[in-house]
Amino acid sequence: MGYYENPPIINFTEGYNKVTEGIVNASKSISEALIRRGERERLTIEKLQQQKNEVDLAYNSKLSEWDAKTPIGNDELNSKIHGLLQQKIQLAADSRIALLSETDNAKRAEYLKHIRNADVFMSNASTFAKNIAMDTATWRENAAAITVGSQNGWVVNGKDAQEIEARTGAVEILGGLDQLYDERSIDIEDTGDSFRLKIKGKRKGSEQGFELPIDARSYISSDEGGAGGFLQKVENLDEFTKMSKKNIVDEKGNLKENFLSQNIETAKINDQYRIVYGQRLDADGVRKEIQKQASIKASGYLRADKESSLRSLINYTLKQGPEFYDTKFKGLQTVEEKQEMLTELLTNQAFNSITSDLHRTKEGDKDVYWGPNSKVDLIETETTSKSNKKGGLNSGKTTIVKNSILDPEEIDAYAKNFNMLVRNREGQFVVDYPGPEGGTGENETFAVEKGKIISDKRNVPFKSTEEFKQYLKSKTRKTKLIK
Repeated sequence: MGYYENPPIINFTEGYNKVTEGIVNASKSISEALIRRGERERLTIEKLQQQKNEVDLAYNSKLSEWDAKTPIGNDELNSKIHGLLQQKIQLAADSRIALLSETDNAKRAEYLKHIRNADVFMSNASTFAKNIAMDTATWRENAAAITVGSQNGWVVNGKDAQEIEARTGAVEILGGLDQLYDERSIDIEDTGDSFRLKIKGKRKGSEQGFELPIDARSYISSDEGGAGGFLQKVENLDEFTKMSKKNIVDEKGNLKENFLSQNIETAKINDQYRIVYGQRLDADGVRKEIQKQASIKASGYLRADKESSLRSLINYTLKQGPEFYDTKFKGLQTVEEKQEMLTELLTNQAFNSITSDLHRTKEGDKDVYWGPNSKVDLIETETTSKSNKKGGLNSGKTTIVKNSILDPEEIDAYAKNFNMLVRNREGQFVVDYPGPEGGTGENETFAVEKGKIISDKRNVPFKSTEEFKQYLKSKTRKTKLIK
């Protein structure tokens, strides 16, 4: 038999068997390790997916809550802010998941910025939307009752006529009053953790449009810092006026005797009429008494009021015009200077109220006020003497003199409001006429209707500012002449 027919039997040693067994066991261990690793990866992926779902749900819940609690009142603007916010929320959710496995510092900083932007954007958008919604709702729901320049009314907050016009357009467009405009648009720009708007519009019948940029962050800080939003309430000073009269008039509202001269005088009003039985008012004494209250009031305003409130007070309540605060008052360097000017304005307001029903004459450039017991008489000339002999003034008949209700300064102030209507072709304001015993009497509302300015007491449109001023001058109060 050959070698292949009867091969020798090889007996493996015990060491060889152990090596073989080790190889088999090692293969088994590797296989089990791979299985365990795959299971861990599967569980990790499931866990990450679960975490991502939880993060997505949390952010979507925030978005739903924001939608429910932040009604802007303008569907287009709401949609654009919502779109930006949704993008930032999705990016923030992905960034939170990525942070779990990211070790690179630059990447981690980037993810953290995305998360922070989403949170801050949501907060800014919520505050901005609520403030805008309040302004637009006030304007939209009360537009017919809004009184420009009158106490207890509303005014558009702005430093000059151009800004007031643009802000008026913006608050109307954002408030959904699109029917007032031939052209309008709302654009939004992402600024990271906030946004910027650009409102454009062209009012019907207007030759020029406007463009107003609104930075949401600046708007919020401006409102919180006191510069104000779109609208500002016009304060009522009735209580201050009442307090300022406390030591000047008695309980019945009559001027106290110590403010009236004891001399009885006659003074010429014009070529036709004169004051008789006249007692001069101690105007300087009255002013000094008012200043005591005015100084306290001015100090309180300067300490407590925001810029927007002071602007409204000075420009509208004190009737200095829409640009006075920013062009004259705001530029004063010291608190003392502001205190002095505001005290003077408050003093003038109360003084005009106290003297509104008194007769007035001129001595050079100085106004002379005459007590309430003064009378108006016709100056007797050759013509009037003949008339009297035939049954005129002194023949037993009563003659009536008409005196203007508003003084020239008040008429000029209302003329500024009239000019604003001419420019804006929209809105209204109220003229408050003083009552016969002081305080506020009747009022008259002037508004734009079909492009023309009319009043609720006169349907004939005014053709010019001068015609409007003449109309106010024609508002008189009758005074009986001495027989």
